[in-house]
This record gives sequence, C-alpha cells and structure tokens, in this order.
Amino acid sequence: MALKLGTSLAALTLALSPTFASAQEEGPMFELHGGAGRTLFGNTLNDSEHYNLGLGMNLTNRWGVEVMGTYFETAFDEGAGFEAEGQQYRLDALYHLADLGEKARPYLALGAGHQILDSQQLMGGEEEDTLINAGIGIKYQLAKRLSWRTDMRVMNSMDNEYTDVAFSTGLSFLFGYSGSKPQPEPEPQQPLDSDNDGVINERDNCPNTPRGTRVDSQGCERDSDNDGVVDSKDQCPGTARQYKVDNTGCPIELSENVSIEMRVEFATNSAEVREAYMSEVKKVADFMNQFDKTQVTVEGHTDNTGAAAYNQDLSQRRAESVREVLIERFGLSADRVKAVGYGEERPTATNDTAEGRELNRRVVAEISTDVTRTKTRD
Repeated sequence: MALKLGTSLAALTLALSPTFASAQEEGPMFELHGGAGRTLFGNTLNDSEHYNLGLGMNLTNRWGVEVMGTYFETAFDEGAGFEAEGQQYRLDALYHLADLGEKARPYLALGAGHQILDSQQLMGGEEEDTLINAGIGIKYQLAKRLSWRTDMRVMNSMDNEYTDVAFSTGLSFLFGYSGSKPQPEPEPQQPLDSDNDGVINERDNCPNTPRGTRVDSQGCERDSDNDGVVDSKDQCPGTARQYKVDNTGCPIELSENVSIEMRVEFATNSAEVREAYMSEVKKVADFMNQFDKTQVTVEGHTDNTGAAAYNQDLSQRRAESVREVLIERFGLSADRVKAVGYGEERPTATNDTAEGRELNRRVVAEISTDVTRTKTRD
C-alpha cells in the first residue's frame, strides 16, 4: 500500500512538472517534504498514525503551493477485526506570515483533496471522500537546505459530513535556489543633508553651514550682490558689481590729487582769444564741470614791449577775455572764475627775442583738487 501511495504521488508530481520546470528556470525554491503524525478521526475510525510525502514550490516570498500524499492504517471502532488502509492526496496553498527571527517562518494552509479508504467492512471494498482542509504551521531552518516543519490541519469531508484533525511533523529538503532566504527589497536611501541647509552632501561645497543661514545652490552662504562678501558680513548690501570692496562689502575709496593746466597765447597788443586756443580753454571747462567744487584763477601776462602800466592793463584784459569765454561759451558759473593781470612782471622766457616775447604774451590757468574715487574691479 505504501508503494501505491508513492506511485500516485509521483504521477501528480509529473503532471505538475512543466509548471515546476518553468518556475525553476526563474529561480524558485522547491521543497521535498517527508514526515509523520497522528490523525484524530471524526467518524467511526480509530485514531492512528499517518505518514506524509509531498513536493512544494514557493511562488513568491509569501505564497507557495504544495502537493501532499498521506498514508495511514487504522481500524473501525465498531466490531473487531475490521482493519482499514487509507490514502489522501491534497493540493494546498501556503501563505507565509512575518518571520520570527532569522530562521522561523509561520504559515497558514488551505487546500482540497481526495481520500480513499480500503477495508473489508466496506461494500465494494473502498470508500472515497472529497476533503477540504485548513491549518496553521511553522517552518524552522536547520541548515542551508534543510528545515524542520510541523503543522495542524482540520479536514472536513464534503461527502459524509465528518471532521478530522491531523497533527504532523517532519523534515523538508530545499533545492532549486541560492540557499539564502529571500531578502526584502531595500528601501531607497534618502540623500544625506548633514547640515540641514537644503543641499545634499554630494553637492554641498560648504559643509557644516550654521542652521538658518540662507545658502546658494552649492550650500554656501549667499552673496546677494556678488561682491565676494557673504550677506552676514556685508555692511553695504547692493553694491554695484563693478566696484571693488573691502572685507565688509563696502566700496574701496581712494583719495588723490588731480590737476590741469591751460596756456593761451596772444598776438602783440591784442586781448582777443584766438580760435586755435579754444581747445585749451575747453579743457579747463570740462575739468571744472567734472569737479563741481573747484574754482580757477585765470592769469594774464605780457612781454616788456611798451609802458609797464599799459602792459598791466593789457594783461588784465587778456585774463578777462579768457574768463568770459569760460562763462559765456562753456557755461561756467561766474563766481567760480577769477581773472588777474600781472603785466610784464612774470616772464617765462627772455624778452630779447621775438620767440621769447611771444611766449610771454599769454594767459595761463592751473587747477588742482583732492578727489575721492571708488575703486573699480580690474
């Protein structure tokens, strides 16, 4: 009879082999199980031991299916000498619950099957029942490919309305997988932002920025006006980009002295400003327009030809002529321009030659002032 159970179970295994083979190519875990137990019969049979042989396959980390065959020998409790042999064939679904530690895996079972009971007391010698079962069990890994398993099943006959309870234990050999328990998918790691500035570590060029500091896309404190000084140290925010600043973010100012000279020459005994010298006069006007706090004194001079008193008056008229050009032609305010004649008292060249006397017939102006400039970037 045991040989008959093994043959029947082999036939069921071969029937499912295409499914198993296909699944094995994808790397599932198979389980060959053998065990024993005791059945508490709910009909007229005496309680007895049973033997199990099965083949299962885990479809996912939680779900599996299993083909199981059971053999038992018992006797009817009515009368004497009536023994019986029984076989069961089941197809069960197993759902594995959350693991207990690293090796224990509890599970729930639900399935259906067929039972054949063979006895001389039965008419025709055999009785067949359709059974449904539900149960709970646990698997415990003993070695890489070996586990111990025990469970309890409640089996109900759909044909004769009785319920059996079976307790089983045994060993399972595992094959067709890498040998390690399936691991859960690792949770995606969130990028680290150690200083909590909103910029992940791999992009943070300024780690350990104090909390609450406004930072740029590189994790460094902001420099809103791009002057090279961070906002927390910038005492002059909004400085124009072209100006060079100090370590407080304020423009660097430089003090310097600037000056300009003008020389206008005149014809003999003339106080008229010739057009050829207008560019010299304009140069003074442009300088004074740039520096609005400057004032200028226009100095008139002559050579020594003629009486000294006349030359004094001529030099004054020459200075006044240049003054009028600055005011009337170039728009300077009258209170910023003064004219003084020195006659022949201050020659710059000898009066013994025509060339020297021409150099002495002149109007000159010199202006200098201290100004502060904002230093620009290179």
